[in-house]
Amino acid sequence: MSFGECIKRRRLELGLTQWEVGERLGVTDVMIRIYEADQRHPKMSTAKRFAEALDMDFSYLVGASPEALSKYDKAVYDIGKTMMNIVEDACDRCGIPVERLVNNDDCLKNIILAILCSEMK
Repeated sequence: MSFGECIKRRRLELGLTQWEVGERLGVTDVMIRIYEADQRHPKMSTAKRFAEALDMDFSYLVGASPEALSKYDKAVYDIGKTMMNIVEDACDRCGIPVERLVNNDDCLKNIILAILCSEMK
């Protein structure tokens, strides 16, 4: 499902008009129509705003159509996804709950640095 199809489906599930979604995002209903028709591909920050405005899971929204993101944002998304997989794997190996690390920026930074340093040796 494309990004546009995904946001349109969710908007209809919520019973919202394009104008109402536009109000939530601070854009016109014309802009919402353009995104729903996949005539414009969102930046990561715009996709996050859509997820918040439509009360939907951001990872689902992005996962529904990573190709709809700009090349730069897709690369950033892919790197983040890869890093999260590495962190989850490290947590499994160490027996540490992922939630403990994800909610602790300093701890997560140290884990990522340790992983990167060990990979460079």
